Amino acid sequence: RGALWKGFLCGFFLYGISLYWIFIALHTHGGVSVLFSLVALALLVGLLALYLGGAFALSVFLKNRGISFLWGFSICWLLQDWLRNFFPFGGFSWSSLAYSQGERLNLIQIADLTGPYGVTFLILVSNGLFGEVIFFLKKKGRPPWVAATLFTLLLCGTLGYGKFRTAQLRHQIDSLPQKKLALVQGNIPQSE
Repeated sequence: RGALWKGFLCGFFLYGISLYWIFIALHTHGGVSVLFSLVALALLVGLLALYLGGAFALSVFLKNRGISFLWGFSICWLLQDWLRNFFPFGGFSWSSLAYSQGERLNLIQIADLTGPYGVTFLILVSNGLFGEVIFFLKKKGRPPWVAATLFTLLLCGTLGYGKFRTAQLRHQIDSLPQKKLALVQGNIPQSE
C-alpha cells in the first residue's frame, strides 16, 4: 500500500506539472469554466498517477519475491508506459521519459527498433544503478557489478548503433537531390 500511495503521489506531481497546459486549453481556448477545467485536469492526472502507483507497487511486490528492484522497477515502469499508450481515451503517450532525450541524437536512434521504450528503459536503468551505487556506499552492501556491467554494455551498444545510424541517415540525406522550399506560417491568434 505504501508503494502504491508513494507512486501515486509521484505520478500526480509528475503529470500535474507536465500536463498543466490542459487547464489552459480547456479554460482559455475551450471556454470551459475554471471549476470544470480544474476537475477535468485533476481526474486525468489522478488516473495517470494510478498507473505509476501500480508500477511502484508491482515493483515492490517483485522485490519481495527476489527480483532486483533496479530491473523490476524499470520493467514495471515500462509496462505502465505501454499500458498508458492504449488507455485512457485510446492512448495517452504524453510525458514519456524518452522525450527528454530528444537532443541526444546518438542515444535516441534505438527508437527506430524499440520505440520510445528502449530509451526510457536506459533512463530508468541508469537512475536505478545510481541509486544502487548510493545504497552500496551508505550501507556498505555488495557493489552492483552485474547491473553496472549490463548497463555499460547496453549504453555502449545503444551509442554505437546511434552513431552508425546517424551517419547512415546523413549519407542518405546528402545523396538526395537539392530542392529549395519555402514555408510560411500564418500568424493566427490562439485566443480567438
